[in-house]
Amino acid sequence: MKKGIIPLLSIVALATMASAAAGQKQAPSPVKFDVFAGVALPHGDGSDVMKTGYTVGGGLDVRDPKTPFGLRAELLYSGLDMKDSNGAVDQGMTDFGGNGNAVFWIGTGAPVTGYLTGGPSYAHLTYSGTTGQFSGYTIQNHWGVNYGAGIEFPLGSLSTRLDVRYREISMDGGGTFETIPITFGITF
Repeated sequence: MKKGIIPLLSIVALATMASAAAGQKQAPSPVKFDVFAGVALPHGDGSDVMKTGYTVGGGLDVRDPKTPFGLRAELLYSGLDMKDSNGAVDQGMTDFGGNGNAVFWIGTGAPVTGYLTGGPSYAHLTYSGTTGQFSGYTIQNHWGVNYGAGIEFPLGSLSTRLDVRYREISMDGGGTFETIPITFGITF
């Protein structure tokens, strides 16, 4: 009889430990990746000459789940066309750049979590156009800033993010290139 009780107690002990482990909420990962896409709205003087464009990219969030502060690094690519091409064909601008941001998370632990973000931006801007048989382009590399806010929320089994930013890049001659990217992303 003692031989039957020891295996039975072992099975009960393993089942209790397994159910306790399954019942515990898994701690959030300190590292999250995201991919995003959306619109790039020209702002300031650029809104007079540029059409609404697109932006796509990806990022990496690093955050200790016990604090509301984190860091985010992003790579992005945007394209905007000119409103009036003055006879040129395919005249526009592309922006391959990145953001290095601090993030302050608001309301962590709820299904919907808000955040504020901001930091330096880098832009590799390419202006291009074709007129008749002639085509050309100009490249500029500049620094600037970006800041904004967003929300992270579940959408079915996905973790998603809606983000609005203001991005200002310093240009030659003292001007700025300003956009308002509005993106939707998936985090994992």
